[in-house]
Amino acid sequence: MTVLYYRIADITFKIIGDDEIMNAESALLNEYAVPPSDPDYTVIFEEADELSEPVGECIFTSSDRMVYSVPDGEIRYSGDLSDEYRSADMRMYRRGRELCVQTVFKGNFKRIGARAILNCLGIEHIMAENESFILHASYIRYGDEAVLFTAPSGVGKSTQARLWCENRGAELINGDRAAIVNKNGVFWAYGVPFAGSSGVCKNESYPIKAIVCLAQAKENTAVRLKGITAFRKLWEGCTADVWNKSDMESCIKTVSSVSAQVPVFHLGCLPDETAVETLENEFNKLKI
Repeated sequence: MTVLYYRIADITFKIIGDDEIMNAESALLNEYAVPPSDPDYTVIFEEADELSEPVGECIFTSSDRMVYSVPDGEIRYSGDLSDEYRSADMRMYRRGRELCVQTVFKGNFKRIGARAILNCLGIEHIMAENESFILHASYIRYGDEAVLFTAPSGVGKSTQARLWCENRGAELINGDRAAIVNKNGVFWAYGVPFAGSSGVCKNESYPIKAIVCLAQAKENTAVRLKGITAFRKLWEGCTADVWNKSDMESCIKTVSSVSAQVPVFHLGCLPDETAVETLENEFNKLKI
């Protein structure tokens, strides 16, 4: 039996599975590995010839996911759902803080790797359950603080993060996502093991200096956002399980708190150092 422990955004996971199917080595997760300790959540993997049938009420469907609500938790099927649950490759049954995963291997490679483990954690639900959330953002360390650049794909999150690294000595912590966590009344950004196309997902955390909502523009403009405007821009980058009412309520509450406590900016920007200068001027005003 293989037993692995990971700590992500101050939450400890215990992963259990037969030696024959578990892939213990993963560059994506190695930074998050910790010694055995009391887990907050436990995930148990087992191989199956076919997945168990659905039970409960179907509350969400998409091309790669089906979700059923049951009295003691939730059941998810994931993978190719062209023939509904029968063509899925994983069935995840969450009961409280334990998750039992059945997997059907459809090829010759019969190992559960890092991506499968991460897919099964349901990190959005776990963050919401712990009054935190995942933000789609490029996350840099600037000095001893975090700056998060959020925007729809293709707008320029990676470009602005790179400009700060090249011109202001910042460090890229994650090119795709950050966990936002309330730590003793201060919101911190935590690295998570989801790298996106950048391949960068460092296990580091810093208090958040600012969250910057990006838009492409013909000239650089930076505006401090407040109130419902700040909330709406952050909500656009928040990931949550939309079928789970309690998760949505938790995320709304946390995003509201972040938008009230953390400086949020709208940056219309060019893809060059002048955008850095414009935003830096706004950061300097925060010190006054």
